[in-house]
Amino acid sequence: MKILIVDDNAARYSDVVKAQETISQGNDVIESCSNIKDALTALETTAFDLLVVDMMLPQTAWDSNADPAGGVKILRYLQEDDSLHMPSYVIGITSATNDDSAVVDHFNNSSWTLIRAGSSDNWQERLNHLFAYAREALGRATTRGYDVDVCFVTALRKPELKAVTALNIEWELTDVLCDDSTFVKRGRLRTAAGKYLSVVAASAMRMGAVESAILTGKLIECFRPRLVIMTGICAGFEGKVSLGDVVVANPAWDWTSAKWEVDGDGNQKILPAPDYIGIDRTIAAQLSMLEEDAGFLSTLQDNWSGSESTSRLKIHIKPSASGAIVVADGFTLQTIQLTQNREVLGLEMEAYGVYAAVRAAANPRPLVVSMKGVCDFADPRKADKAQGYAAYTSAGVAFEYLRRFGVPR
Repeated sequence: MKILIVDDNAARYSDVVKAQETISQGNDVIESCSNIKDALTALETTAFDLLVVDMMLPQTAWDSNADPAGGVKILRYLQEDDSLHMPSYVIGITSATNDDSAVVDHFNNSSWTLIRAGSSDNWQERLNHLFAYAREALGRATTRGYDVDVCFVTALRKPELKAVTALNIEWELTDVLCDDSTFVKRGRLRTAAGKYLSVVAASAMRMGAVESAILTGKLIECFRPRLVIMTGICAGFEGKVSLGDVVVANPAWDWTSAKWEVDGDGNQKILPAPDYIGIDRTIAAQLSMLEEDAGFLSTLQDNWSGSESTSRLKIHIKPSASGAIVVADGFTLQTIQLTQNREVLGLEMEAYGVYAAVRAAANPRPLVVSMKGVCDFADPRKADKAQGYAAYTSAGVAFEYLRRFGVPR
């Protein structure tokens, strides 16, 4: 394994390092650094299998004071900066006797592990057990490859999966079973280069991030896709998007993730704790090219038979918030813009769950992107009228992306 240990007290890992070197017969590559700056440099240049990071870290090698949430800063950079290589496994280390909410909340909202390093050696034993698990899982993953190229995930069968199955894809006549409750469509898509991409598509049984995350995990385990694409419908920021515009979620996060507390005056305070997950930089660059293709977008719009398309169709590669709430109040999206991300354009229920499921998947891990069509503005005028058009534009943009660029390798 390639292991990175980030701690300004590397000596306390000496027994763990010796144990791992013995197990790997010297084949592990174990690097260490003592501060945030050097850790980010290492993560930019090397794809590590496993990251062990102390929570209290100085910013640079010459800083005398350590930041109690320095490790969290590294993890946030990992989630937000596409130039950094995301390790397959992340283990946090804390020696704090009191819970730091910034640290605990970050790990509670992720699939990573936090170990408390006390005076006993139990934490080292647990760390060795986690290393053993990672080693076995990675060893199994290296014997497996990708089985299909593309996996479409939608929240519901109608109108979202229906729009996908209407695409110019050679679908097989009979669905296949992923398990006893998950029916999957299989087909192949011909690219502009004349090559074929193998495709599977399925919808969740209910809306929401949990259902979509569970479905995504099942599909990854069953079909080992190179790319997971979520298509469907979302709300948009009125005045910045139009009905039918496609919002590519970059990043996605759960806008309801927060800490609720009461201040000294008895007033309720809501402290957001967003966990941003972005898309691969290559996908973003390719979609930027598609975003500028006015001819394609005009043709896609003109081929819709309904009357919902009143403004020129656009693609927006912008932040999109997920939450388990159907919003129709006219002000929640504006509040999210003010309190969580000033560039947010989309609001929906599933993308973060899909992104999180992909992030937690074992190797070989797929890439992921969500692109959803705007069907309303999250206000009291919310209705189903534009859902068909939004699902159509979302699926159409996804299809053209695959036809034109294939799947990033």
